[in-house]
Amino acid sequence: MSLYNNIFKDLREMILSKKFYEGDVFYSEKEIMENYGVSRITARKAMDRLENEGLIKKSSGKPTIVKSNKEILQIKVYGGFSRDNFYHNVTSKLIDLSIIIPNEKIKSELNLNNDDKVYKLVRQRFIKGEIYGLNIAYIPLKFIRLKKDDFYDRYSSLYKIFEKNGIIVNNAKESIEAIKSDKDTALILSIEEDSPLLYIERITRDRKNNIVEYVEIFYKSDKYKYEVNLSEIN
Repeated sequence: MSLYNNIFKDLREMILSKKFYEGDVFYSEKEIMENYGVSRITARKAMDRLENEGLIKKSSGKPTIVKSNKEILQIKVYGGFSRDNFYHNVTSKLIDLSIIIPNEKIKSELNLNNDDKVYKLVRQRFIKGEIYGLNIAYIPLKFIRLKKDDFYDRYSSLYKIFEKNGIIVNNAKESIEAIKSDKDTALILSIEEDSPLLYIERITRDRKNNIVEYVEIFYKSDKYKYEVNLSEIN
């Protein structure tokens, strides 16, 4: 691993562990050179990496400032649909997969008939072994058959399962709001009740414009930010 990357990781950990706070003056390139015994180029590369991750802000002729103490949860859009794409090691743990009769809200979101049933897929999400989110997805049975074995692998992906079953996801619409955790969500996320959360609702469609997924996503907001990068959709 390159030297500048090791320095970047060390400096990032200092920021995330709150040795520096938002608005604090951060190390200069010269201080990094002296502290680590490296060249200006190496120090600059480490600083650039921190800036690219949104942790610091560099300005010509001014001190470098800590911009954020939170890691970024990044959603990238590829070829017209969203999927989680984080820089860090992200894994999932299956909590439940069951077949349910959807309530009126879920039926409305998925455009279902009264006799349609759905899978309820509940998973915890982790970054580097630490829980950061909860996903509750509702998938109509009329489009796919799922089983718990599909999700025992901690790296399992619902969208890859869709693809294997001929469902090509084409677009997704999201709404985002800040909420407080209820008792059940707080228990799953190992946080206090009424803790602040980022709540996301997503409606996913395939190339035939079928609604194949309605998902509720709960992100802990004490340590993470949510960032959306949009790529060109062909």
